[in-house]
Amino acid sequence: MDLSTIAVCIAFSVVVASYCGNWLTRWTFRHIPGPTPQFPLGNMKTVRQKQIFQAQKDWSSEYGDICKFWMVRKPILLITDPKVVQQVTIKQFSHFRETFMPIIDNPLLSGAASEGAKSMMIVAKGQLWGTLRAGAQPMFHSANLSTYAGTINKAVDALIANLHAIARSGREVNIFQPLGQMTLQVTGVAAFGVNLECQRDISEEEGMLVSAAKTVFASSAPSLWMLAAMLAPPPLVPLIRGLASAFPGKTLSGLFQAYEALYDISACLIQNTKRKLNKDAVSSSSWLWFKRNADNPYKDATPSENSIIPTLLRANNKSTGVPLSDLQIAAQTNLIMLAGYETTAVAMTYCIYLLSKHPQAQERLIKEADAFKGQPSYEQLDQFPYAAAVLSEALRLFPPATVFSREATQDAQVGPYRVPKATALHISVYALHHDERWWQDAEAFKPERWIGDKTGGDRSGGLAYLPFGSGPRMCIGYKLALEEAIIALVRLYQQFTFRLSESCTEPLSLRQSITMSPKEGVPVYVTERR
Repeated sequence: MDLSTIAVCIAFSVVVASYCGNWLTRWTFRHIPGPTPQFPLGNMKTVRQKQIFQAQKDWSSEYGDICKFWMVRKPILLITDPKVVQQVTIKQFSHFRETFMPIIDNPLLSGAASEGAKSMMIVAKGQLWGTLRAGAQPMFHSANLSTYAGTINKAVDALIANLHAIARSGREVNIFQPLGQMTLQVTGVAAFGVNLECQRDISEEEGMLVSAAKTVFASSAPSLWMLAAMLAPPPLVPLIRGLASAFPGKTLSGLFQAYEALYDISACLIQNTKRKLNKDAVSSSSWLWFKRNADNPYKDATPSENSIIPTLLRANNKSTGVPLSDLQIAAQTNLIMLAGYETTAVAMTYCIYLLSKHPQAQERLIKEADAFKGQPSYEQLDQFPYAAAVLSEALRLFPPATVFSREATQDAQVGPYRVPKATALHISVYALHHDERWWQDAEAFKPERWIGDKTGGDRSGGLAYLPFGSGPRMCIGYKLALEEAIIALVRLYQQFTFRLSESCTEPLSLRQSITMSPKEGVPVYVTERR
């Protein structure tokens, strides 16, 4: 018997042994309905085949509003009952204050890379989460949101110039690309505090930051190494981590390099901000686990005062009273940049897609946009109720974040079920948004349902609309995202109309990475109005 055969036999034996040792977990959750798991990946094969948003919608329809599925060896409770969602995210938040996100809290990371991932606000636990949330909150106060309108309008100016050139060329464009460049410019100012100058001709080579951000989103599906780490008993995870580091493959290698690029940019900006604030800058990059890039284009840049880096440098850890570490600050910088880039761009892409399919809605938005002269400010957003309604309806039909998670911090009650500490919950936003029990004509695009009704006619009383999550851990930057999208939509339709290209797939083909996005993009033709 050769060594490779022996290795396969050993690996298979380890997997079988780990499943045999999982009998207590299976017994604990035996009374909760759900699809039958398949060895060795549980229900992950169905997730990969159908995409998680569709798989969860189907499971909810078949097994009920509280059911379970298996992420490899770990049971996940799937929740699509609005009242239970309210229970776990608001009423009993102290029992479910943590999140479960292995794609971000990646088991393949170690050392400072792992610490950085665990420090991101979206997955941070305990007092650290509270410290990070409180520290970043001033950035999203109304006074700061008002100042971002100028940044947004400047980015939209560049977007409009690009779209005029595209319109005059007569060529089609995947509208997500220029929208993504625009949102990255805005988010770059908010997160990094510098102008990234990322809006350029689509044919030009992408910059360091744009390339890194796209790589993170494109590479976010669980890799074979990650699945192996989730399959293995805890004592074997370090071995798998070492093998993944030695033989990462193209996708995982690209993901690691993208994160290194993002942290390298953050390190430069943190150090430069410390110098400006006369804080200790000597050890600001001592936590980096990779070789610095001497050609980093942002090595001499200093962030603006109201961006996240200066804001967090003024914050202290609630439990210890000491300042946040550079690594913790860098983690938030990268999180805000990544969260604000694709989610807002995808939401606007869906708006343009839906408006292109519904000419009457497009004309109504144009009429509202034309009635306003000049560039909208944050204080003037209430003058665009139809633009806001279009955005709300697009987020209902195509929520970029199709699911969010919670994790029990103690034994707790979930509806009729008692679950143990560390139980992971998935709240399916997509299933809730498409449920005919809560929405009349749930599959139809009807922006008017939001006019004069902030719940959009949600029969659950506003509990079934969750594009930004729910409770104290809902998206901290949602008001900035709405501000950016509404200003951009108004100004774009003052200048252009959009028509879907014949190459656009119907129905729209979707893929799930960190967000749900059009698999083949949304190709459109741009027509100048003025």
